Amino acid sequence: MALRSHLGSEQPFERPVSYPRACSRRGEARGRDAPPAHSTCFARSRTVAVREPRPSFFQKESSCGGAFLGSGLALVSGRAKRYEAFSICCRRSKGAGGACKRQIANILDQKHDVFVLWADHMKLFDHSGTRNSKYLSEKICKSIVFERQYARHGCAISLSNSNSAERHYSALCQLTAQTTDVGFYFVRDAILRGSGFAIQNGTIIDACDLIPSYVRDQISQQNRWDLVGDRNPPIALETPVLVLSGDSHKVYGHWLVDIFPRAWLYKQCFGEPLPGTKVALPVDTPDYAIDRLVNYFDFSREDIVHYRVDTLDIKAENLIMPSLLHVDHCFHPAMNLFVSYLIARAARIRSPVQRRTPRRIFVSRQMFRSQSSSYNRQIANEEEVIDLVRTYGYDIIYPEQFEWPEQIHIFANAESIIGEAGSGLHNAIFSDFGTRVICINPVNQLQGTIAGLRRQKIIYIKPDDQRNEREHVDMSKLREAITLINS
Repeated sequence: MALRSHLGSEQPFERPVSYPRACSRRGEARGRDAPPAHSTCFARSRTVAVREPRPSFFQKESSCGGAFLGSGLALVSGRAKRYEAFSICCRRSKGAGGACKRQIANILDQKHDVFVLWADHMKLFDHSGTRNSKYLSEKICKSIVFERQYARHGCAISLSNSNSAERHYSALCQLTAQTTDVGFYFVRDAILRGSGFAIQNGTIIDACDLIPSYVRDQISQQNRWDLVGDRNPPIALETPVLVLSGDSHKVYGHWLVDIFPRAWLYKQCFGEPLPGTKVALPVDTPDYAIDRLVNYFDFSREDIVHYRVDTLDIKAENLIMPSLLHVDHCFHPAMNLFVSYLIARAARIRSPVQRRTPRRIFVSRQMFRSQSSSYNRQIANEEEVIDLVRTYGYDIIYPEQFEWPEQIHIFANAESIIGEAGSGLHNAIFSDFGTRVICINPVNQLQGTIAGLRRQKIIYIKPDDQRNEREHVDMSKLREAITLINS
């Protein structure tokens, strides 16, 4: 299948500029953290460098009709003239109630030319008349919730005798990248195939906040098992279909940084699952993932539609596709809002237990290896490593032994963390600003970008001594690293 983008260039803007104080329609200043008074999605020569978004951005009601359009409540497949009429109508409206809907109906002469998403159920996003949706084709609309910002770089500490691999990961950690706009893609008349790919007219809808670059490379090399092969007749759904799933949907780490944030974005904007909307998930989605969608993001099991990613497609009249909150795991600052939401939600769900909360933890993969579907990583001298960290006062934890609220609680209260790279260590995303992390045997830059998002200090230890396909950790390096993070 050809990988060709419907959406055009997604290159980052070149020149960040600050924006003036935005004011409400009554002329009252809404503060420096308010969204800009101008839209950047139509003028590529201007960008907005904004501070980290705050939860107060989300308003239950709109103070101006422009938010109705800007929040992605409409996907207009008609001509630009109709779009302008629709935009004017929404800006003049006093809200998203029946009067606004009647005005829209009067302006649009063909009902099938507009897809309106349950305005009464939307928590509207106040942009004071800013156009915040862009129509990428006749049948694709992107509605922006958070405008693009720079991802924070991490603080990597180098050891005195670092090898080339450790220096490589430390350098990656300290790079600054720009994210793209975060929001929703509304797609009409599309096929959902594989691990969350939307296809129109035989072409994959490709954007950097939908498909990471390493997945894009796999597709371009025709190396995606879930996109090739014979397919059964598709399931046809007339109701809107919400797409949350993505690459490696059986791996906890991908649920943590890819899929759950998309569910959070949907919940924050819509408040509750929209009536009639189905959630498409692969048939082999882990039970823990479905349980957390239900318990933490208020989805209903009855609304979930399962499909086999390798043999079955879903033919949908309307797809709703939330953005990833990162570009190649360089996180948008809004990811911190997701983290805060989960910490607060877990605190309400967590059963009170009389157990000491450790401040120094070593995250072990020892008990998980037998069932891991990820990299088969092993430490040749693991017992020696565990004995050493214990002498420095570290508790050995196996995350899979704890319920998720307890996992979140442990990491949220940790001051220093040591562990092998992997999903368990990715839980450091719940740890507070200033937490120190030692990452053993990294395989990609993800732990470093988590450290950047959460303003953590990180030390990499990459063994260069391999014995029988098992990594041997240099104990002198580990001692030096522990001394540095404990000082």
